[in-house]
Amino acid sequence: MKNLGIFIGFLPLIVFGILSGNTLESTQIALLAACIVSVVAGYKTLKRGFYLDWANILMFASALIGLSVLHITAIAEYMSIVIYLVLTLVAFGSLIAGVPFTIQYAKDMVDKSRWDHPVFKSVNIFMTAVWGCVFVINLALVTYGKFGTGSLAQLAGVAHIAVLVLGLVFTVWYPDHIQKKNRAQPSGSS
Repeated sequence: MKNLGIFIGFLPLIVFGILSGNTLESTQIALLAACIVSVVAGYKTLKRGFYLDWANILMFASALIGLSVLHITAIAEYMSIVIYLVLTLVAFGSLIAGVPFTIQYAKDMVDKSRWDHPVFKSVNIFMTAVWGCVFVINLALVTYGKFGTGSLAQLAGVAHIAVLVLGLVFTVWYPDHIQKKNRAQPSGSS
């Protein structure tokens, strides 16, 4: 899969989501597993300074220390909110810094001669902005799921998974769509 890079960046989050449960112990195990996956799966990208990978290791390691060493039990209860808050900051912070986090992964999939092309840059700015919106929507959903009541709150608590899936589908579809669109245009048009 050519978009594997960004999926590797999300792997610690997926591992945490699968392993975390409703107990402190399951949250500690999930945090430890997410830390291990962050280091193992992100070894090369951590060395290269990828924002998402560093955010993952810092977030999960801090939460693990906070929960296991400092016994701050609220971490377990609010971890989904913390995750989406951090991801939102990564996405929009990378845009503000002028290096959209998706561009770090895209450079591994695109020939170096295209890195300075305006389309390459604009595609990654747009993709990072879309991911930022995905994270904001999910932050709102998990927050409402946590503090709301009734079946709508329960639905919001799990709807974030569908939003993530849509984000992943978009990530696979959009670059290919732009490439096909640009190939279909005559040479002189833009």
